[in-house]
Amino acid sequence: MLDWLVPPASGPVETVAVAAPDGHQLQIEDGIVGRSELLAQLRAAEACIARHQPERMAVSGGDCLVDLALFAYLNERQEGELAVLWIDAHPDITTPRDFSHAHAMVPGNLLGEGNPDFKIAIRRQLRPSHVITPAQMKCWRWRPQCLSALTCGMLDRVNWCPIVVRSCND
Repeated sequence: MLDWLVPPASGPVETVAVAAPDGHQLQIEDGIVGRSELLAQLRAAEACIARHQPERMAVSGGDCLVDLALFAYLNERQEGELAVLWIDAHPDITTPRDFSHAHAMVPGNLLGEGNPDFKIAIRRQLRPSHVITPAQMKCWRWRPQCLSALTCGMLDRVNWCPIVVRSCND
């Protein structure tokens, strides 16, 4: 399906293998579901990137966690000047204290928070001023009850672009 959706590449193409579900439930390790499997995939993605050291990349497939190695590499390559426009249903800056699924931690890890084993992939943190996310995400009704003070602090440091999809009450 992805081959059909994505135009032909003009450069190298790599695939990071992801094990198909086999019926066993992934374990929660250090607050993260499937942490060992996810770290193996992160290391494989880093190896793919290191083989080619590209100036730019495109990623297709996976969930938000596939972006961790890509953004970490590009931010280091751009000497900390990479800007990220994060468009998602949520800003994905949670930590293992807030949520147990790593796909919801990518910008948080890139900003220097989160699980140390994932943060080790980030040699240069994203600057909070270089992260832009749609403004309606700031209006999460569950934010005060669910997120740690650290995560709420990250929410207050990123840029909220003036996209208004709906109104909300804080």
